[in-house]
Amino acid sequence: MPNIGCYMENFVGPPPPPYYQEVHVTLADLVRGAITVGTRPVGMGIPPRPFMEVCWRAAIAAANLTEDGGRWVRSAAYERLDPSEKSAVSYFMGMTQAEVMCEKLGLASHLVHVDAVRSVVFGNAAGRTRPDLVGVDASLSYSILVEAKGRSGGPDQKVIDKAKDQVTALTPIINMRPTRVASLAYFGGDGWVAWLVDPEGDFDDARSSLSLEAVLIAYYRPLVSAMRAGGLTEEASFLANLRISRLPGMDMNLGLPEPI
Repeated sequence: MPNIGCYMENFVGPPPPPYYQEVHVTLADLVRGAITVGTRPVGMGIPPRPFMEVCWRAAIAAANLTEDGGRWVRSAAYERLDPSEKSAVSYFMGMTQAEVMCEKLGLASHLVHVDAVRSVVFGNAAGRTRPDLVGVDASLSYSILVEAKGRSGGPDQKVIDKAKDQVTALTPIINMRPTRVASLAYFGGDGWVAWLVDPEGDFDDARSSLSLEAVLIAYYRPLVSAMRAGGLTEEASFLANLRISRLPGMDMNLGLPEPI
């Protein structure tokens, strides 16, 4: 039963989480995280990730980690990579670990790239320092901003400090108290480790243009796009406040509340 050791610094409760805990993470969790991290749900105005991309993402997670003594450690394939290849894989695996840990620890249930959300409001948002991911929990009661880093070696204070700077570079989602997470995935004596830090200090009180509404648009837009492509079914007329559509090319109906 493989675990990832997780250090959590500066997080508050109630109650505050333990400074260190063991988090059970299966290969299926890692593969799912690799496939979904950073993506917008199917149909968000752009094509979903193609099958071959899903395959290589899953393969990277499965090929570069192996279980050893109840821990995830670097695989032989990972060790054979040259430094530039390790840097690319480490970055990807850092994103994957952040996705998995945020879900496992209950920090967020929906994660979307910050650029994806900002593009809903501003279009092209390139050229500004900002965290990687934004999301909300299942109850939509608070937001989360995440900057993910990955290393092939041990912990590095300079790397986590840079992540802290980036995750505080964007004001929080309007009218919400965010959890900010600087995440560093590294390999130590106990295998693959997660180092999560909530940076000290409060956000600026300035109102943010990154609103909860924008997050919800980014999350539900793909589903609405898919429903529009399929067209409404007659069944919708019998269900109050619910729109139902048959998804194109699939023997499946999808329904969403009318307000969405």
